[in-house]
Amino acid sequence: MNANVSEAVGRLLHAAHGGHLDQADAPDVLTVCEALRQFDLIASQPITKDFLDGVTAEATFQRAKFGKDDIGKQPQDWFWLLGYLGGKALRGHLAKDRLKALHHTISAAAVCSNWHEQIKKQLPEDYVEPSKPWPRA
Repeated sequence: MNANVSEAVGRLLHAAHGGHLDQADAPDVLTVCEALRQFDLIASQPITKDFLDGVTAEATFQRAKFGKDDIGKQPQDWFWLLGYLGGKALRGHLAKDRLKALHHTISAAAVCSNWHEQIKKQLPEDYVEPSKPWPRA
């Protein structure tokens, strides 16, 4: 649970136990409702049936669970995480465990989605890297 949702829940629980709730608390109510909507979407989504829907739901789940950790990830951390999840998908497929194989292909794709978001944050569109020639084979 991210800090904003956690704080909002705390304030609403205080109000529910005799504290005061007024118009200033409306953003907290909206924050909690939006978090519940997102978690309901994740919980009710069959993430192994439709690939793109599964990736979207899994990426949302991963951001909710690991979002703070993602900020500090280096490119090589993302690479190794993809390898780890790809290995889990491979093991599931070789073992003929359809659900595990499908789930881990989706979770690996969701990691790519979250890596993509971090790249965009770290290297905005107006970022220009000095030209470097591609190495020749």
